[in-house]
Amino acid sequence: MLIFSKIKIPQSFMKKLTYKLAAFILLSAMIGGIVGLPVVTEAANEPPNPNWPPEMTDIDIWGLLAKALNWFANIVLLVSAIMIVYAGFTYVTAGGKEDKIKLAMQVLIYALIGFAVALLAKFLVNVVTQFIAGSSTTVKWPTAK
Repeated sequence: MLIFSKIKIPQSFMKKLTYKLAAFILLSAMIGGIVGLPVVTEAANEPPNPNWPPEMTDIDIWGLLAKALNWFANIVLLVSAIMIVYAGFTYVTAGGKEDKIKLAMQVLIYALIGFAVALLAKFLVNVVTQFIAGSSTTVKWPTAK
């Protein structure tokens, strides 16, 4: 055991060995995933869909627009929530610096305005589509039943 303790291994050699070992592990995981993927996909093979190709069905244009706007409002809500957390983090880590505190307050105000606008948008999308569409306008759109 004392023999191994007296061997000096250069640090540059250890770095190269570490990088090679990490590359080997990463490459092995990637190849293993690629080789094993067909086995997993065949295990969960479902019977073909009898409703393919999709038939033409009616779709509501205003409903589609409302869904798109609701998605956009949800994304804005998510971003504004993240910005509120960022503003809090900036405020906490300001360390008494006036410029960082001012930046945190500004980000918080803009994030709260964005949050309010997104909530208002979610509400107004439903109200406006009901008001404009009244009786919904439909067009033929391919969908699977």
